This record gives sequence, structure tokens and C-alpha cells, in this order.
Amino acid sequence: MNTQTVPSRQPSTYFTVEEIAAQLRVSPAYIYREVRRRHLGATRLGRVYRISEVALAAYLQRAEQVRE
Repeated sequence: MNTQTVPSRQPSTYFTVEEIAAQLRVSPAYIYREVRRRHLGATRLGRVYRISEVALAAYLQRAEQVRE
């Protein structure tokens, strides 16, 4: 009998495009553009996108590095 267990992971928090746009004080169109350009990672669920907290943090970190 196989007794190996899968390590548990904390579930990621996901945001809508509108939530990210409001948080960053930009338009939702800008967020959609960043997703289409693959600058901001997103998961597509049917017709909507969800952006993970991890993807948002990576995007913001890259943006900070460009500014420096």
C-alpha cells in the first residue's frame, strides 16, 4: 500500500481584473492589456481572468526594478 502523502499547500488568493485595477488605481483595460502582453500572469476561467496574489507580487516587483 502506498502511504506517501502530498504536501499541503496554502491556497492562493485570486483577484478579479477589476479588483487589481482598483488597487493599482488604473483602468481595467490597462490590466487586460498587461495580461494579453503576458506582463501580468493570469488564469483564464471560461470568459474571465483571475490573477493570483503571487502573480501580482511578481509583476509589482518587476515594475519596481524597472523604476530603479
